[in-house]
Amino acid sequence: MLTVCSGNDKRWGGDSGRYFQVGSSLRLGMDMESAYRTAVATWADWVKQYIDTNKTHVFFRNYEPHSWGHLNDWEEPKKHKTECPIQTAPIFNESHIRLSSQAQVLEQLWGSLQVKATLLDITRLSAYRRDAHIFNFSTFRAMDCSHWCLPGVPDTWNELLYTLLLRDMQHASHSW
Repeated sequence: MLTVCSGNDKRWGGDSGRYFQVGSSLRLGMDMESAYRTAVATWADWVKQYIDTNKTHVFFRNYEPHSWGHLNDWEEPKKHKTECPIQTAPIFNESHIRLSSQAQVLEQLWGSLQVKATLLDITRLSAYRRDAHIFNFSTFRAMDCSHWCLPGVPDTWNELLYTLLLRDMQHASHSW
C-alpha cells in the first residue's frame, strides 16, 4: 500500500496589508516574499513532525504561472485586468519564460528544507503554455489569464503525479 500526502503553494498575491500568523503571533505588513518563505518552511516543519515519511510519500506541487502581462511578482492579477493579451501559441524559446519571485524563492529554499518530499515542479512546464488559459477560448472573453482550459495543462500535472506514484508503487513492490 502506498500512502500519499500532497501539498501545494498555490499562487500568492496581494499587498503588504495582509495578516500572517507566525507561530502564535499575528503579523501585519510582512512582505510577501518573507511570508512565503515562512509558509513553506512551516509546511516542511509540519511534515517532519507529523508525517512518517518512511510510510508516506510526500509531494509538494509548486504554483502554476499566470500570463497576466507584466505584473509585479506578488500583485493580484485583478489589478491589471486589461493586460491579458490573447496568446495563440505556446512559448518555444525558454529565454522568454520569466519565473516569478515566488518560483525563484522556492528553488532557493527547497534544498535547505531537509524534508523528505518530492517537489512536483510544474511552474516552468506550465509557463510554456501561455496559450492554454480560458481567456483565449472563451466566448464571454472574461479577462482570465489564471485559469486553464480542460482538458489541458492541469491534466499534465496529474499525469506527472500519477507517473511518480506508479514508480513508487513499483519500487515498493520490489523491496519486499
